[in-house]
Amino acid sequence: MKKASLFLLVGMMLMPVLFAWGSGEQAKEEGPIPITIYRGGITVDAETDPVVQELNKRLNVKISFVTAPWSENRQKVNLILSTGEPVDIVTTVDDIPRWADEGAIIALDRYISEDTHPYIYKLVNSATFSPLKIDGKAYSIPQLPLGIPWGTFVRKDWLDKLGLKMPTNEEELYKVAKAFKDMDPGGNITGFQFEGDRQIRRTTIPIMSMFGVPSSFWDQHVNWDIKNGKLTHIATMDNTKAALKYMNRLYNEGLINHDFPSMNSFPKLTEKYMHTGSAGLGWVIWPFTAQGRRLKEIDPNAEVAVLQPFSAKGYTFRKAQGLMVQIHAVVSSQSKNPEKAIECLEFFNSYEGRQLLVAGVEGEHWSSFNDDGTFVRIEEIWEGDYGKEQYHPLNFYLGQGNCEGYIPADKYDTFEEAYANAVPFLPTSLLNEVNITAEYKEGAKWCAAPNPLQFVQFPEHNDLKVEVEEAIYTGWTKCIAAKPGEFEKTWQEHQAELKRVGLDRWTALYQEYYDKNLK
Repeated sequence: MKKASLFLLVGMMLMPVLFAWGSGEQAKEEGPIPITIYRGGITVDAETDPVVQELNKRLNVKISFVTAPWSENRQKVNLILSTGEPVDIVTTVDDIPRWADEGAIIALDRYISEDTHPYIYKLVNSATFSPLKIDGKAYSIPQLPLGIPWGTFVRKDWLDKLGLKMPTNEEELYKVAKAFKDMDPGGNITGFQFEGDRQIRRTTIPIMSMFGVPSSFWDQHVNWDIKNGKLTHIATMDNTKAALKYMNRLYNEGLINHDFPSMNSFPKLTEKYMHTGSAGLGWVIWPFTAQGRRLKEIDPNAEVAVLQPFSAKGYTFRKAQGLMVQIHAVVSSQSKNPEKAIECLEFFNSYEGRQLLVAGVEGEHWSSFNDDGTFVRIEEIWEGDYGKEQYHPLNFYLGQGNCEGYIPADKYDTFEEAYANAVPFLPTSLLNEVNITAEYKEGAKWCAAPNPLQFVQFPEHNDLKVEVEEAIYTGWTKCIAAKPGEFEKTWQEHQAELKRVGLDRWTALYQEYYDKNLK
């Protein structure tokens, strides 16, 4: 009888738990729940950083970071996902079809709804980004900026010293770059600072645009010249050949840094050239608010302006195409808490989350926020924690891209509407200075022309995509660095390689999609 009573008592104690399991309910979460996040270039200590501590408190988590230098970012991401390293959230990921096919990342759909995850739900189901779905499922969160705060910096103080004006055509640009180089008889100054490796895609944007090439910040493999319904890949255009030939001229006269093919880190490039006074021009992020200020700290006499768009003779200027996104945030299949990981990603993109990740902790780093995104910073405490940084170091690629503000997905019916009404965050102390809002306006002059094919994918042809990409980046690099008299030969070799890897087949896939869905 005692045993029967004991079994009855145990059974009564277990019934609520069994009922919860059977009904799909989860018991109240214990905390804090550990969440490990990979992001390249982490500079903060998760154990002491005030913003991370506030995130932990609000989300009932214990965040830790795995990181690598930006120059090793892609290799580290590949290593994490291919070896099953126990990481919950991985940012700055590309090649999503591969990782989905290999089961390295999870589909998000079962965990999200419009009510509970308005940002993620509206983004992945938007007209713009739904082509990224694989077999009807969303595996990734595109990491978006508020815009493209890039521009071609020009050393205005050097122009003034040499009695030169801002260039307005390609020959004037050449003469300015040469005059900058000739300032130093020791040969320590180059005209243009150039990135290489895969970043050749973005560093060439200004010159490609001058020669009428609708290039792209991230994804040249899906960039086309579309005329009368026919797609021509930009890598085969005569305009592209002319632009590369112009860059080859600059390179052979020492007006582009000769180490560019191996220069795969933007911070290292800028530290080596712009910040040391060894380059007079270059396509850079935050030309005023970050690079210009840093240069001013090193050289108080330095002044930076930005190049304005113009057309090369015989060509018509064309803006680079597409949004600045090719990398994504994903949840690893190794995550023990995928629901919590996705909750974190949604919070990182909410109004409160963006306030934290951009401006810091309320009451510690800022005292008030206005509807227009301006906020009153508590300068002494902010500088004690983050020095001269304008924004918290984690605003960049922690669930989002270069997003120094907020995309109000919860306030609009579509993600496109929300993105069009994004709100940059800005300390009131910078209102009377050139600030990031101006940089977005400058970047918009060069980039973000519509590309209706940007997010169309063919996962079953991923190997072809990779080969096409690599052929473009390698070919452009070789053309720019071709020896004098060898450009034509190098261009023809590049075209032959594009044909060999299957660019014609790649183009045919997109032509068929265009004819069926967009023509």
